Amino acid sequence: MQELQSKCHDIEARIQEAKRQLQIPTNEVENWVTEVAKIEKEVNSIKSDFDKMRLYFNLKARYKLGRKAIRKAKIVVDLKGKGDFKVVAVCPSSPRVVKMSTTVTYGQKSNEEELWRFLQDEKYTMVCVHGMGGVEKTTLMETINNRFAGTRDFDVVIYETVSKDLNIKKDPNSHCKPIGFSFC
Repeated sequence: MQELQSKCHDIEARIQEAKRQLQIPTNEVENWVTEVAKIEKEVNSIKSDFDKMRLYFNLKARYKLGRKAIRKAKIVVDLKGKGDFKVVAVCPSSPRVVKMSTTVTYGQKSNEEELWRFLQDEKYTMVCVHGMGGVEKTTLMETINNRFAGTRDFDVVIYETVSKDLNIKKDPNSHCKPIGFSFC
């Protein structure tokens, strides 16, 4: 049991180091550490029972406890053998959608629904939201961004704010084509 505990402490140290590097422990390692903690409690209970038996002589109780100790010793040896992990933690995958905090704006629901319909329509490859400052374009897009978190429509959602004045109709390099979505 001491050897298993030493191995477990080493694994836990590796887990802590991985967590400092923002990695997450693998399920296999977490389950193993949990099993070690469980068997450690059971072994300590058996040791405690053996210590109590020194005060009295009961052959049947000692026999049962000895059999229990043998079964637990086999589990300890098995767990010790399973504790050779090459990898204890992995880098978490990036979130598909980074949720943003938004404010509730009244009167934007129709614009939100209209924009959502454009985004769901496969004939459009790009949707541009433009308009004069202060009409809640950013808030609308943050709300739309958060709606993607509840769907599996896209593999990755990239949110980018472009704050350059752009005349879509006059700029020949623009790949944004107006699609009838505007703010008044």
